[in-house]
This record gives sequence, structure tokens and C-alpha cells, in this order.
Amino acid sequence: MAHDILDTFRTRFDSVYGFLDKAVELTPDALWGKKIGGFYYWQQLVHVYGVIDSFCKEAGAPPTQTRHDADIIRLIKDGETAPTKADVLDLARQMVGTAHAFFERLTDEDLFAKNSGRTQRMGHDVTHLEALISLIAHGMYHVGICSMELRALGVKELP
Repeated sequence: MAHDILDTFRTRFDSVYGFLDKAVELTPDALWGKKIGGFYYWQQLVHVYGVIDSFCKEAGAPPTQTRHDADIIRLIKDGETAPTKADVLDLARQMVGTAHAFFERLTDEDLFAKNSGRTQRMGHDVTHLEALISLIAHGMYHVGICSMELRALGVKELP
């Protein structure tokens, strides 16, 4: 079973989410609780990790993430209490593990098959390939938000 294409996607995924991990570590306390884009900076990070299930889990599968309210994860409401950076990095490990399991169960030949979980959530057919592209694009969007805010504060150590 071929994994050449999936290996490329996994490499890109690991790069994007590795940057987000670094952003958590580098975030000054003053930024952690600041609102950007209508939500707390920390909530943007909890969101980007927390929604990995929505790209990688099949329909009816139990959620991986259970520590945060779903409406906080989906950016429907503000979080009331900021988690620690260590808590967010723990969530990151858990959710990245879910994504890695998704990569492992697929072959390149599976990429054009329907992703039942994403299809159910979106209300139209979505392939595994589309789900992977969207997962990485979503992560890149949040890389941009984090990078912009960290640079504005003069953080120089960005990856």
C-alpha cells in the first residue's frame, strides 16, 4: 500500500502543528489572555488543536478532546478561564496523535474515498484528500494569526 502522498501531507501537517507548538511555548503572558479576532489568543490555539477531530474522525466516533466545552473549541463563545501553556501542549499531543492515527489508517488509494465524519459535519460529500487539505490549511491560517501577534511583540525566535 502506497503512502507517498500521505507522507507528504503528514510532513506538512507536522511542520504546521510544530510551529503552533513553538508558538505556545514562545507566547508572552501578556499575549496569552489578549483578545485577537474576537477571541482570546489561547482560545485560538485550543481551537486549532481541538477541531482536529472534525477533520480526522469518522462519523459517530467519540471525540478525542473532552476537556474543553465544544462551543469554546468551535469559537462560538469566549472561554472563561485560560488553560496553562502546559495544558494546551498536552491537548496538542493528544490531538496530533488523533491526526497521526488518521494518516496511519489511510493509503494513497484511500484519498478519494468519502470521509464520513467530515461529510456529516459539512452536509456534503468530502473526500479524505479534501479533509487533509482543509486540516493543513486551517492550521496555516492559525500559524498566520500567531506569527503576526508574536512578531508584533518583538518575538524573534519564530521557527
